[in-house]
Amino acid sequence: MSEVRGAGASTPAAVTTSAALEVADLSAGYGPVTILRNVNLRVAPGEVVALLGANGAGKTTLLRTTAGLLRPSSGRILVGGQDVTRAPAHQRARAGLCLIPEGRGIFRNLTVAENLRLSAPSWITDADFDGVYDRFPILRDRRGQTAGTMSGGQQQMLALARATLAKPSLVLVDEVSMGLAPVTIDIIFQALKTVAAAGVALLVVEQYVQRALEIADSVYLIKKGEVTSIGDPSHAARTDLFAEYMGQSAESPASPDGRAAADTAAPGPTSR
Repeated sequence: MSEVRGAGASTPAAVTTSAALEVADLSAGYGPVTILRNVNLRVAPGEVVALLGANGAGKTTLLRTTAGLLRPSSGRILVGGQDVTRAPAHQRARAGLCLIPEGRGIFRNLTVAENLRLSAPSWITDADFDGVYDRFPILRDRRGQTAGTMSGGQQQMLALARATLAKPSLVLVDEVSMGLAPVTIDIIFQALKTVAAAGVALLVVEQYVQRALEIADSVYLIKKGEVTSIGDPSHAARTDLFAEYMGQSAESPASPDGRAAADTAAPGPTSR
């Protein structure tokens, strides 16, 4: 793993146009509180990047800023080479960006079929819907069910199905396994692998460190709003960086469910 401690603050990033996502010298926060400081991050087309760090490190803030839900104080965000730094969220979606937020991100009062129809661009065909239902057969069986009455795992499947139906080039995934049973997590992560294999870039924030490493091509570690290390997952799994930044090693979970010890704490209201 190549450590780039402080590189975002000292060396401006050279913006390239070939990346699915390019974040250059990005700073952002909530009101007067700065959370992200000169973050540089790149996701290539079809690449899976895991963004890891302790609770309060700024992971969710980075996803929200990238998706257009928070306005950065400085820096640039490019999606597919298009500068979307000041663009609203719906324009970023048109550029190919999709966010699957923590907490599902579905319309709970609509049926499964209505959720999918609402998410579908005008060019989507019946065959595209069939493909989603083939990937998540449980959703086919529950097409007429109100989404809010399904289990948490089924709702997360629906959130992922909505994202893939729109055929994005870049998907931001925030804590996709939150509150799910292990068997459901297996299905979700297999679906993420399928999405990536189709050439879609993924930026994944995940509480189960080993799960994230298994699907990732690259790993970014973030601490107190700054990217401190970048490297490959196999090296990350062996390094003491996880003891420093995550409160555990990747091979030795500190909690019975395998989550990073630091991530089991209750999140702060503005420092995610």
